[in-house]
Amino acid sequence: SMYLEAVQGLRRLLDKEAADREPGAILGVLHHLRQICAHPLAVRDPASALRPIADHIDANPKLAWTLYCLARIKDRQEKVILFTEFREIQRLLQRAVGEKFGIPVDIVNGDTSVAPEMEASRQRLIDAFQT
Repeated sequence: SMYLEAVQGLRRLLDKEAADREPGAILGVLHHLRQICAHPLAVRDPASALRPIADHIDANPKLAWTLYCLARIKDRQEKVILFTEFREIQRLLQRAVGEKFGIPVDIVNGDTSVAPEMEASRQRLIDAFQT
């Protein structure tokens, strides 16, 4: 499996000599392991963004669980903010929620403008959510 291969790579890097030769490699492998856990289909298939949401749900238990939790939150007519480090996951969640619930989703990250005059500025998005 992808995870097992990455763990084996990490074991090789933990060897003192390998760590000395490749100082940042261990962090790179740990980051790769986190990506595999967050969204295995995207790691396996770089073109996965074009695949149907059902494919993503089948390949990603975290996504299936998240959508299940979101359905429960929606049933209680509550609001939710999701945090994720990976931008690919942000876009996937935006698409999945749009398709599954018919709800538009805003993404706020480092690309979101802080200029208050912009329609999609960070503060306007936050104010709209709170309202």
